Amino acid sequence: MTLDAAKALLKENHISFSELHFDSVAEFRMHLSPFAYTENAGECPVKALVVASNNNHKNIELQFVDENNCGNYSFVDLYFGEYFFELFDCPEECLQQSIVDEIKRIISNEVIVIVANDLKKGKWVGDQIFAKNEKDGLGLPGFERTMQRLNKKKGFVAKIIGTKTQYEIYDWNSYQCMIM
Repeated sequence: MTLDAAKALLKENHISFSELHFDSVAEFRMHLSPFAYTENAGECPVKALVVASNNNHKNIELQFVDENNCGNYSFVDLYFGEYFFELFDCPEECLQQSIVDEIKRIISNEVIVIVANDLKKGKWVGDQIFAKNEKDGLGLPGFERTMQRLNKKKGFVAKIIGTKTQYEIYDWNSYQCMIM
């Protein structure tokens, strides 16, 4: 999908957006998170279509790259904060609908994301997304179990090792940062 097709798609679905430009993939990734993996990031320019969230911290962003530096930007992936949806493998005939469906799920406040970063090493540790309407481990019960685990006091080994992890927990309307 091209950048222009994505702009038309968002306008057609009444989704407001702004556009950002980055000189490289590494710069785009660092924009998303200071803990982003930038090794082997391409040097090609990036444009992002940004749908500003109500949480004022983590937005929806559609990433497009110009691999040949010729002004033709192609879709790479959809992000909500640092979480990416891995739509780069989505068949072209399904891509537009998949993008709209995911954006609508996020805007409808149907998903919660947790991102973990190791503050000592300055690296991303992992992320999870939970669907609030699901009743299994990937839904609200799974989110609640994960939050209970995060809210437990550090164990003896963690205290000795001295781990320091930042957890960002967010949905469309709220954002929370915990450092443990």
